[in-house]
Amino acid sequence: MSKKEFYYVSLSDGDASLRVRFLFANTSNFIGSDTPCYILQFIISGSLRICGKTYFKGQCVLSSSSTNNHDYAPSADCFCIGAAFDGMHSDKLMEDLKLKQSNPPVSVSVYDIEELEKIYIELSDLYPDVESVLTDPPQILSQITAKSYFYRMLHSLENQKEMQIETKTRKLLVAAEEYMRNNFNKSVTIDDTAKFLSIDRRSLYNLFIKHSGISPKQYLNNIKISRASDLLLNTDKNISEIAEIMGYKDPFQFSSFFKKQTGLSPKKFRSTL
Repeated sequence: MSKKEFYYVSLSDGDASLRVRFLFANTSNFIGSDTPCYILQFIISGSLRICGKTYFKGQCVLSSSSTNNHDYAPSADCFCIGAAFDGMHSDKLMEDLKLKQSNPPVSVSVYDIEELEKIYIELSDLYPDVESVLTDPPQILSQITAKSYFYRMLHSLENQKEMQIETKTRKLLVAAEEYMRNNFNKSVTIDDTAKFLSIDRRSLYNLFIKHSGISPKQYLNNIKISRASDLLLNTDKNISEIAEIMGYKDPFQFSSFFKKQTGLSPKKFRSTL
């Protein structure tokens, strides 16, 4: 990034419900004021050590002014974009983001670094191109504009949270499908699958409906029918042998299941196709 000035901008609501300061720095000037506040630091380049732990490009670090004042060591190429904020609504905001101020700091991955760089460029263009501005410049941003920039920053965290939830959900679905494929012939039930994933039956149902469009029971039945059809069409095994492979002790029970799902008995299915 070509510009590396330190901008200190105070912006506040009339009732001080949320006071925001945008901070941009490649030095220890990023350390907050003595006033307790949340500090979000998006690391655009380099690394940053706080309280003995090192954070790198692509991470956002949530800390406090008091934490930063004790052990704060940016690398020579470190550049951060961020905001310090406090006020009556700040705790609720952190709660909505499912983040808590802590010591040592906590970190999350950044969703869109390019968006943060864009915010930096847009904001820095509003201020004089000087090496350092350590006092509050004139109020250039309106409250609405300031909040817009601030929430654009937070949006990168919100999107990351959504991605993490989506990734976790997808992993659960893949695990459920694999479990069913590996155990379909062992009388596995939907309750067994839910227990394997450590979730309840309703959560498993919602998982499949949302991502597969069918219920877990229908997914399991599809696996069974697919395997049974393959055995009927591509082997010369009799119905009793196939039923045993499918996990049915009673061939009539297997035939009844197959006919219910396909509309044809196993024998008719084999002879027709």
